[in-house]
Amino acid sequence: MIAEPALYPWLQTAFDHLDALRRDDRVPGALLIQGAEGLGKRSLALHFAARLLCLEPFNPSPCGVCQGCHLFKAGTHPDLTTLEPEEVGKIIKVDQVRKVIQDLGLMSLYHGYRVIVIDPADQMNQNAANALLKTLEEPAPKNLIILVTHRPHRLLATIRSRCQTLSIARPKKDIALAFIKEKTTISSPERLLSSAEGSPLRALEMAEKGLLGIRDQRFEAFSQVLKGQEDPVAMAQTWAEESPFETLDWVLSWLLDLVRLGLSDEAPALLNEDLGEALKELIKGLDVGELIHYRDAVSGYRAQLETTANRQLIFEAVLIRLSALSPYQRVAQRPKVASI
Repeated sequence: MIAEPALYPWLQTAFDHLDALRRDDRVPGALLIQGAEGLGKRSLALHFAARLLCLEPFNPSPCGVCQGCHLFKAGTHPDLTTLEPEEVGKIIKVDQVRKVIQDLGLMSLYHGYRVIVIDPADQMNQNAANALLKTLEEPAPKNLIILVTHRPHRLLATIRSRCQTLSIARPKKDIALAFIKEKTTISSPERLLSSAEGSPLRALEMAEKGLLGIRDQRFEAFSQVLKGQEDPVAMAQTWAEESPFETLDWVLSWLLDLVRLGLSDEAPALLNEDLGEALKELIKGLDVGELIHYRDAVSGYRAQLETTANRQLIFEAVLIRLSALSPYQRVAQRPKVASI
């Protein structure tokens, strides 16, 4: 069953833009909704789909009472298809894409739009992406394919070029904090929002899973390894076993903040505001060029986590290379990076 799609406060402007396209009969054949994790991009896609399938054309939002809305809420509307991996973290296969493309050839039940929502679109493999591309090259009227992703760079450039792009920005801090305070009783909403890099839904997920404490532990270990006070190989086992994906996402954000601090003579805006003072201490003595190269490497390791590569070896490589950045360690004593 598809639940009533929530339109979060910070998405209203984006939805108004999309609905203006509907009213002016300028809905594109393909729409790419992109932005950071935890901003509600999927809910926006479904809310717009519900508006297109609603049988009341003059309402600013889905009416919720017509036959189209009833079918939508029940998850049985024949003109809506959602496409996602068969298992979390897996790829979207070419057969899945071919099936939904075949559905696009069917006549709409109410002679309106047929909508496909693909989320996360970046999980399509090469064959699946190529199959979709052929459809995007020759869009049919009243068909809309919505691609949702927080990693648009993983999509084929030819696919991106055939989509109208809608980028979702993080909400203003006061709006995000008001939302978090309404949804949770956590005692430190500001720090929670900072740890989620300003994404309210990601912040709520962290609160529900107790990830804020794990993130604090990871940052302490990150700092100790960088200062040469912790054995990187011993630490790798813990990182590989508990919250590995979140851990590398946090590391990437800390490294970006360190680079910003190293390149700016003034106080730059940081993703991790609550760690500002600690990061300022860490940047002392570090080489910014090496940090940039290291962050690129960690980004590659993050991608390897989604493969069958050995996680223990991935985190050993991450942490050994981190320890090699330490200003307290002589170059000649820097350990070798484990190969994966």
